[in-house]
Amino acid sequence: TNLGANVLYRNLGDGAFEDVTHEAGAAAPGFSTSCGFADIDNDGWLDLYIARYAEYDVASDTPCVRDSIGVYCHPHVYRGAADAVLRNRGDGRFEDVSASSGVASLLPSHGLGVVIGDVDDDGDVDIYVANDLDPNFLLLNEGDGTFVENAMLAGVAMSAVGKEEAGMGVAMADYDNDGDLDIAVTNFQSETYTLYRNDGDAIFTDITAVSRVGEATYAPLGWGVGLHDFDNDGWRDLFFANGHTQDHIQTFEPEVTYAQRNLLLMNAGDGTFVNGTDEAGPPFAERHPSRGAAFGDLDGDGDVDVVLTSRNGAPQLLRNAASSGRAWTRLVLRGVASNPSAIGARVEVSAGGRRHYGHVTGGGSFLSQSDLALHLGLGEAAGVDSVTVTWPSGLAETFRDLPVRRPIAVTEGQGASVVAGE
Repeated sequence: TNLGANVLYRNLGDGAFEDVTHEAGAAAPGFSTSCGFADIDNDGWLDLYIARYAEYDVASDTPCVRDSIGVYCHPHVYRGAADAVLRNRGDGRFEDVSASSGVASLLPSHGLGVVIGDVDDDGDVDIYVANDLDPNFLLLNEGDGTFVENAMLAGVAMSAVGKEEAGMGVAMADYDNDGDLDIAVTNFQSETYTLYRNDGDAIFTDITAVSRVGEATYAPLGWGVGLHDFDNDGWRDLFFANGHTQDHIQTFEPEVTYAQRNLLLMNAGDGTFVNGTDEAGPPFAERHPSRGAAFGDLDGDGDVDVVLTSRNGAPQLLRNAASSGRAWTRLVLRGVASNPSAIGARVEVSAGGRRHYGHVTGGGSFLSQSDLALHLGLGEAAGVDSVTVTWPSGLAETFRDLPVRRPIAVTEGQGASVVAGE
């Protein structure tokens, strides 16, 4: 995504890419931020949702100052922009369906984070957008690729006290192991980050305070975010990438720093989180102006690693060196009747007398895309009793007696097998 025309690179399968923006009709120019692929109309082809931040023109930009020093402007100095939806026609081209999908009629806002998943468990993907000092969006899919905005009624538009916050990044996963998708949002300093618990039927409760997420996140300014089980105990933890917007913030607020520590909050399994940052290793003692965060088991050793981007700095790779010895499974899903990436699929794993849930989501974090394989920590389980995959096509399949600590490939309608060589 860009300020101006976006770019679509097609993977040639040999380690090289080619720019197919023009022939694919994917430019969708504007002040674009995060985006996410997902099959919004369940036709088997991945469509594209693009968040936009503002109607902005460099030539007419008016500088903003604080105490005679140039600073980034308040978001509302600029008029918000309408987001875009591009539908995949299945012939290598996209068509703009922003109007017919209902998205163009939304109040123009300052979108920064996008994540896509089935929050109401009705078989089609919904879209959540974190907006900067505007109410966030929850776009519920009507089943035909059109959407109804429902964030206010669902309880995920604002903070617990009804305040618009500076939404930056967003994650969607099942933190409490009840089978539905919860939502975490990063915000500005002095706002706290937000954790919304899905109580079923896409009705949410803001549990930022009672989960103890609020007390750990009041001071920093957050961007990328992930809900992943970093210690394989069967409960998803929270990672936050932090850093201020203003590189000279200490001129005005001496107690606030531009470069900040990232945060790791460990899920206690009782609805609360414990701040594990100080115990997470030397990288968490460092300060960076972090922005994007993407997640996946990059070295294939059975735990989730983190890739970070920083403003005007080199990327960081945080290798998870935990040696808990706990069990895990890694499920690599491939759709056939469903979209090939299986975005929108839901997995239920039974192991060691416990149930664990995974959902394949599109987009997420901030200006990032994580590995689509589902990594599930299984605690002390000796084996996987069963895995049930519900595909976007509606097909449900169950596979039994699978090994732990091995990646499993599951192809829609064609079975499951241990991935050789890993």
